[in-house]
Amino acid sequence: MGLLNNREIHRCHAFTLIESVVAIIVVMICFWLSTMIYVNITRSDARMDRLKSFSEVRQQAVETHRQKCYFDEETTVDSLYIKKVIEPYQNDPNLKILSIEAQNSKKKKIAVYKQIIIVP
Repeated sequence: MGLLNNREIHRCHAFTLIESVVAIIVVMICFWLSTMIYVNITRSDARMDRLKSFSEVRQQAVETHRQKCYFDEETTVDSLYIKKVIEPYQNDPNLKILSIEAQNSKKKKIAVYKQIIIVP
């Protein structure tokens, strides 16, 4: 009885090199996916700001035409700085260029709208 039977031997289960590499790859894929999700969330926030600024610039252009107030103007809407400029077009007194641009709080241009208009 001094010798142990094969059935009585308890083997310790250890990881093989291949199992360790597979586990590391799975962890890296999870990390990569979470990083991509984070990047997309931060980009979507910037996209929402751009979409909001394009909408506001377009609304300013519609209001300018509706009210027929063709003069330079600077306004602030939420965190957007909006600048409207009316300039002459090719020395024609009836044609003007309506330029509206929106800037964020860091004074970076986000949206620009330009149109040639007829002013009576």
